Amino acid sequence: YTAQIPIVANRGGLMSANGNPFALSVRMYNMFADPAFIVDPEEKLSALKGEDIKKAEQMLVEALSPLMNKPADELLFQLEQNVYYKKEASPGVWVDTEKPRRFLWLAKEVDENFHDRFMELKKKMQEEARDTNKIASKIKDPELRARETQKAKLLAHTLDGVGFQKSFKRIYPQGAHAS
Repeated sequence: YTAQIPIVANRGGLMSANGNPFALSVRMYNMFADPAFIVDPEEKLSALKGEDIKKAEQMLVEALSPLMNKPADELLFQLEQNVYYKKEASPGVWVDTEKPRRFLWLAKEVDENFHDRFMELKKKMQEEARDTNKIASKIKDPELRARETQKAKLLAHTLDGVGFQKSFKRIYPQGAHAS
């Protein structure tokens, strides 16, 4: 068996004779979302169902809002308007098609700090979900246990449908003319 594995070459730094950098490559991240998965109007894609989808959607935009410095309502609008691909019905009039949209850029070229804060938030929510699940397993009352288990599931799946693509950005510390 053989496999073809692409090897991505990263551009190296360009330095002066004194060691001063003229050009550097900096790791960046592009944040994307899967609107059809997050909003899931047909309840076929997500592990969540019914009202839990709406709750998770609201929790997602509230969690992303401070990270992205965007109002939660604006993020929610952006996701809900992009659940389906659109086609032009008449000049300037766009309507939804039947085809779900599975990819949407939320933020491009965010730094590692942004990425790390998101990953920390995701880890925190998953740990909280695990803890809630442990507590729920010890509850005797079936109704309360079911409610706590559902809360744990909601926490665990809130940030599903959002991911990152790693990229690099070329920067010129001395200005573009020095390179």
